[in-house]
Amino acid sequence: WGGRGIWVGVALLLCAAVLFVLGMEEISWMQRVFGIATPEALKSNIQGEINFHNFATNQIGAAHKIVGFIVLVLLPFLFIVMPERLPLAGFTELVPSRAVALASAPLAAFNYNGWDSLFFQATTYLTLAIVLYFALLAWRERRYGEAMFCLLLTASIAGAQGLFLVQGDRFVRIWDVTEYKELFIAFGLFIWAVETFKRLAVPLPDAVPSLRRSIQA
Repeated sequence: WGGRGIWVGVALLLCAAVLFVLGMEEISWMQRVFGIATPEALKSNIQGEINFHNFATNQIGAAHKIVGFIVLVLLPFLFIVMPERLPLAGFTELVPSRAVALASAPLAAFNYNGWDSLFFQATTYLTLAIVLYFALLAWRERRYGEAMFCLLLTASIAGAQGLFLVQGDRFVRIWDVTEYKELFIAFGLFIWAVETFKRLAVPLPDAVPSLRRSIQA
């Protein structure tokens, strides 16, 4: 790996730091676990808890979901169709795969309370187009089961989004829709983490068996 390995390690640490902050913000930095009272400076946010994203919930929430779509769905697609145009030299092991995109794609169906935003509409339309492209690609590669899965996924996303738009006024809690969107973002991140671990896993050195024998002796 040499010097490239150092930069890959730095990239992984940065990703880990971002995910750690996101996770801790979501659980208010374990405030309820340890029974910590909210400091006065943070009581003015929407939930009155120890977190910062609730000072601008709508803006940060929208950014979280759009970035989630870009990283988990759009990036794998772009890497397949135009890998030479992406500035990812030396970091290809970290790029999410087609499997990550398909696992994350249902996030595009939960846009009822953000449908007035062109950005959220774009995530739905682009996701449908991307999954259809994956279906065509799988068919050309004679992976017919995957092609049919992609077609079923496309129909499910379109149908669910349409159902939400037609029946959305009956929701008891409108913000529940975005919770499901965040669920698929988290699921996609998990799949991405597993496949990245497998790609970067290094076999144990040959010296390990001899070391084990010496210990046993």
